[in-house]
Amino acid sequence: DQDDPRLSGQAVAGVLVESVSQGSWAAIARLAVGDIILSVEGHPVASVDELAARMKDVAARRPTSVVMHLRKGVRTAFIEIKPSWR
Repeated sequence: DQDDPRLSGQAVAGVLVESVSQGSWAAIARLAVGDIILSVEGHPVASVDELAARMKDVAARRPTSVVMHLRKGVRTAFIEIKPSWR
């Protein structure tokens, strides 16, 4: 909530999740509208372009898991996604 006093004055660099497609990696990882993706595999993302570049790199490497750091409301969390490469 933007009115939460614990968040006032704190700038958060990241990418805001605006939608989540059912069955997508994001849905499987329980990302929600309003979450902010802060980093992918330890690489900070401050824009959609940076997030797209990180995800392109992930797709090229096809790792067994992908770790994201995100802000959910006033909390931050690390999530691990285990993609099924087809």
